[in-house]
Amino acid sequence: MRVAGTDSWSFEEAESQMLEAALYTRDAANLAAVAAADIPPPLRGEVSRRDELVSAGERDIASRLWAAWWRRLIEQVVADEANSRSITLGANAVEQPEAKGRVRSDAFDPPEFRSLTDVPVLRAAVVATYLEGRRWFNGKRPNLPSGDYFEVAEGRWLFKPSEPDLPGGDSHELLPAPRDPNRGASSFERRAIRHAAERTAEEHGVPLRQVRAMVHVLDVQGLWSYLPSPGCAICSVSVSADPDAAERLLLEVFSSSVR
Repeated sequence: MRVAGTDSWSFEEAESQMLEAALYTRDAANLAAVAAADIPPPLRGEVSRRDELVSAGERDIASRLWAAWWRRLIEQVVADEANSRSITLGANAVEQPEAKGRVRSDAFDPPEFRSLTDVPVLRAAVVATYLEGRRWFNGKRPNLPSGDYFEVAEGRWLFKPSEPDLPGGDSHELLPAPRDPNRGASSFERRAIRHAAERTAEEHGVPLRQVRAMVHVLDVQGLWSYLPSPGCAICSVSVSADPDAAERLLLEVFSSSVR
C-alpha cells in the first residue's frame, strides 16, 4: 500500500490482490466477459489458458457466477475504503480491523475459498488459479535495485547501489535511478495528484482536508476506469500512465469525495 499526500488532502493507491485474483481466474478459465461498466477488460500480457477448469456446458453459468463474485469484491473494496477513512478520522481502530477481517473473509478467503462453497464450479476454478495468478502478477512487478536513493530535484533521483555486481556497486558513485522509487509501475505522478487535489478544493470551495481519494490500479487492457463509491476508483494501468486520462480520473474521484 502506498500513501501520498499532505496533512490536508490524502491520496491512497491501495493493494488489489482480491481484484487481481478474480481477474486472473476469469481470463485463465476463459470465462465470458460480461459487458458492464464495472467489469474491466482482459488482463494485459499472456495468461496461461486453463479451459479444462470449466466445462463447455457450465461456462455460461460460471461466467455469471464470476460476475456476481466480482461485484462482491467491489463491495469489499468500498468497505475497505470506508474503514480506512473512519480510522483516519479517529474511529475505533481496535475493533474495526476485526470486523473488516470478518467481512473480507465472506468475500475473499484464499487459498481454499470456503466462501464459494455454494458455487463449486466457480470455486474450483478460483482455487486452481489463485497461486498461479499471484506468481503471474509478482513476476510483472518491477523491483528497484537495492541501495540508497536520493532525490536531487522533483522527479529526478540518483542512487548508490548496494550490490557489488551492479555498475558502481563497489564505489560511492551516485548513478541515475531506474525510476522514481516513490512511484510504482502503475502509479500516478505526484504532481498530477497534488494538482487535482488542490484544484478540487478550490473549485468546490471546501477545505483541503475534505479532499481524499483511494484508487486501485489494475493491469488490464486499454483506458478503463470505474468509480464504485465517492472517493474510491478502480482503473487500468494505462489510465494512470496517460497524463490526460489520469487528470480526468483524479479530478473525478477527488471531486466525488466532496460532493
